Amino acid sequence: MKVNEYQELAMTTLNPELNKRDVLINGVMGLCGESGEAIDIVKKWMAQGHELDKEHLVKELGDIAWYLAEAATALDTTNLFFRYVAYRNQKPNFYIYAPESA
Repeated sequence: MKVNEYQELAMTTLNPELNKRDVLINGVMGLCGESGEAIDIVKKWMAQGHELDKEHLVKELGDIAWYLAEAATALDTTNLFFRYVAYRNQKPNFYIYAPESA
């Protein structure tokens, strides 16, 4: 599945009564909440000696993907924006983390 296909499918579950502003707020707040849940799973593994709960972490990463799609949709509902967000961030990150010889 391509990212824009995921975005289209995920947004079929979006509350149609929300305006773009509320969709954006919900998306960004959801990203924060779900990211916190994901880091809590990793914290328990790293700092508290628990087994890494991969199944739970994968679920939270799926929730993060949904909220990212929602926030991206709120920014431009006429053009699928999720792929642009992913692509736009790919190139700068390459240069940040690439070895000097790259």
